[in-house]
Amino acid sequence: MKSFIVLLVFTVCTFMFSTSQSHATCPAGYSSATATYFYGAGDCRIDVYYCYKTTPLGVIDIVVDYFVVDMPCGLDINYNATFFTEMSNQITNHYLGTQQLSLPPCPLTGTLLQVAFAQCIKFKNDYVNQQMRVLNCNDLGKCIRSYRVCYNAINNSVTKTYIGVTSEGTHDCSTTLPTMPPAGKTIYEEWETECYHPGCD
Repeated sequence: MKSFIVLLVFTVCTFMFSTSQSHATCPAGYSSATATYFYGAGDCRIDVYYCYKTTPLGVIDIVVDYFVVDMPCGLDINYNATFFTEMSNQITNHYLGTQQLSLPPCPLTGTLLQVAFAQCIKFKNDYVNQQMRVLNCNDLGKCIRSYRVCYNAINNSVTKTYIGVTSEGTHDCSTTLPTMPPAGKTIYEEWETECYHPGCD
């Protein structure tokens, strides 16, 4: 009986460790959501944990908290500005497909939708779950990708138009993608990289 209780406690703790961070930690006034998609020819799974709200000015504000990439396929991804533009597109598709929105009609007007990423990120290997967590570094700089969205009555759909990307704040992290795994490490152990700036192009 004693050994059963120990096993049960171990199982519960392992479950809690595996799932404790599987949601976005959002500022007050934001709700959380998770967008899942598959990237590249190898169908590498990516789960993006993000926060969202509509501001008093009517702007849809989305903030990426962190994302998780399957391993080892996550090592084959080039985490550059193009990658994050594609991620932004996937996040906005998820948001627009899961929310009940009242949007202005096309094409005369539209609602501004913005997706904010931290300018500096770091990669943390979670070998227990065969995943890599991509976390925000502790800086205030952001890359903001903007869209204009409206309701298209002709085909009863949402039209999304990409406006561009802007930077807010500054960063002091490297613009060189870190080596993964770091020297002397493997994918079968924990490790964490230095902070990295993928660019706001």
